[in-house]
Order: sequence, then structure tokens, then C-alpha cells
Amino acid sequence: MRGTVHLSHAAPTLWLAAIACAMWPAAQLAEQSRATAKSLVIVTLDTARAPLTLSAHTSLFSGLNPPQHRVRDNADPPLNPAEVTLAQVLRSCGRQTAAFVGSAALAADRGLASGFDVYDDGRVAGTHPPAYRPGQVVVDRALEWLSHSDEEPFFLWVHLADAPADVQLARMLQALDDRGVSGDTVVMITGDLGELLGDAGALRVPLRIQAPRLSAQRLDFVANLIDLPVTALDLLQLPPALGDGHSFAPAIRGARR
Repeated sequence: MRGTVHLSHAAPTLWLAAIACAMWPAAQLAEQSRATAKSLVIVTLDTARAPLTLSAHTSLFSGLNPPQHRVRDNADPPLNPAEVTLAQVLRSCGRQTAAFVGSAALAADRGLASGFDVYDDGRVAGTHPPAYRPGQVVVDRALEWLSHSDEEPFFLWVHLADAPADVQLARMLQALDDRGVSGDTVVMITGDLGELLGDAGALRVPLRIQAPRLSAQRLDFVANLIDLPVTALDLLQLPPALGDGHSFAPAIRGARR
């Protein structure tokens, strides 16, 4: 990373949700929050290059494809600590950072915890993390953290391994509404590959985005998984430089891709 970006108090926050089910009803998500219904953007995300949970999330956070980050399987060695991740960038820019995950494939020792102030994988001191945690438990923990966080901008990652996950997503969206930060929060909700639920092999999953000053639209292009972190940075008004991806924020804002 080069330099430090200084944020205003009003800088947008980021909530990223990844769900271990490849598909879910698009209409239901739009109905779960008034803010979402007004600014819901739907994009198709290509995950073919990273077809397993750890590989996909490593690409999502590093902006690198598996041949570059070398995490192709859930049992592979974790991401090289020298690689920069989205969480590291956002913490260096002043965000509070927290992660709550529902699968041992994303446990703290699997390479993605760097950059997070809090990384909750369900582990109890001296034990291994559970193979799976119900979404209600994961969201309970995330909401507890959110209720005790201060008013500074934050980055919150929530990973759900339930199908359906709609009820838990609704709880998170409602919490943002209740906190009065929905209008200042970039919300990205996307599908994992679904292997935890016997749905492995899905090569394209929906990506739904809510962000300040966005109009509701459905875009007909397919984005690469590694485009997501730089797009998030772009929507957060930060320099979109991370890994090998390209920001599609201009397309979301109405410019040509």
C-alpha cells in the first residue's frame, strides 16, 4: 500500500455479506429494507476461477485469481501474509473492521484474518472452530459487535452458511436502518459457491449492491470476482487499487463500462 487515505467523519461504511448458497430469490432481498428497495443494483458475478469457499474468498479479499494467490483448495496453505487484503486497506484508512464467519473453511488461521480488529470464527480458547455455525448465531454475534461499536466508519464482513439466509439478511439490514446508517453504508451481498450445502459448481452468482446516491437498476454485464474489492473501495471514495481487478463502479453510476 502506498500512503494513507484520510477520511472525513461522514465517510461511507461497508457491510459485505457472503452466503454459502449459490442462488436465492432476488425479489425477497429488495423487500427487506426500504433503503435497499430504493437503491438495489444487481450484477452477475463470475466465480468460475475460484470454485471453492476459501479460494473464492481469498480472491474476493486480495483481488487476485487463484494462480496468483495460490489458494485453490480449502486445505491449501493460506494466503501469503505479504499479500494485501481489503480488510488491511480499510483498517489502514481508519475503519473499524470485524468479521463473523459460519464455516471452518474461513477460520482465523486460513489467511483472511489479517486486517480485522475482530475475527470471530466461533473458536473457544484451546479448541478448533466449529465446522459450521448457524446463521442466527453468526448474525447475533455481528449485531452484538455493531451495537457496541462507536460512530466511526466500519467494515463488517458476515459469512452465512444457511439456506435460506433471508431472515438473517433482513436482521442485518434492519439493524443498519435502526442505527440510522443505511444511507451512508455500502452493502454488498453475494453468493458463495454453495459447496457447504451440496450446491458446488455454480459458476455465476448474484451480487446485490446498495450504496449512497445509487439508483435501482439491473446491469447486464458479468463482473469478475476479483473486481469486487476495488469496486468496494471506489464506492467508498477510496483509491480503487488492490490486486488485479477493475472497478465496475462507473457502470453502476451510469458511465460506460
